[in-house]
Amino acid sequence: MSTDQKRSFIARIRCDNTPMVFFQQMLGSSARQGNLLTTTHRYSDLVKKMVRVHKSHNATVPIRSDEMIVYFRCYDDYYNIQIRSEGYLGKYFSKNPHGLLGAFAGAGGSTTSFNLLNLNQGIITLDDLKKDEAMVYLKARNAGTIKRHLMEDPKVYAYTDQLGAPVTFNLKILERDVPYPTGSTPYLLFIEPREQDDDY
Repeated sequence: MSTDQKRSFIARIRCDNTPMVFFQQMLGSSARQGNLLTTTHRYSDLVKKMVRVHKSHNATVPIRSDEMIVYFRCYDDYYNIQIRSEGYLGKYFSKNPHGLLGAFAGAGGSTTSFNLLNLNQGIITLDDLKKDEAMVYLKARNAGTIKRHLMEDPKVYAYTDQLGAPVTFNLKILERDVPYPTGSTPYLLFIEPREQDDDY
């Protein structure tokens, strides 16, 4: 099936309004599967729960964002999601054999595809996203809605359609009606600096 370019788009993606990263970025060399998706949360011994971690930027000019940028490649009413930011550039959101989402090379029909759902659980496409910021659910096609699961030792969030609580994803649409990217240059996004601390 060919790409529906008019419904394809590039967006910054967050989960529960928290930047998305990979196990490798949060756990370093201790990450056994560094390509699995997570968010910038860490376990706080102070409050005995997971908290969001924010970077502090003291620059006085816009700086390059290190947030995750993805290309939503549309086919009919579903999408393949390809990473266009620096980490795992060109890889796709897909499930590993245990059902956990990570960055994987394209594998044709074996690559996980997703429906975008509105807050009423209805299937939507870019046609329905009139504004550039949107909150959606992701549903693995012919499977379940993506959920957040707290793993142990070390405590880190993982994403799957099998365990945990459903979570929303925050999209900031950067470009609409986008052809399939073939370049090897990461998508550049610049942000205004602001200082933030851990979310206690």
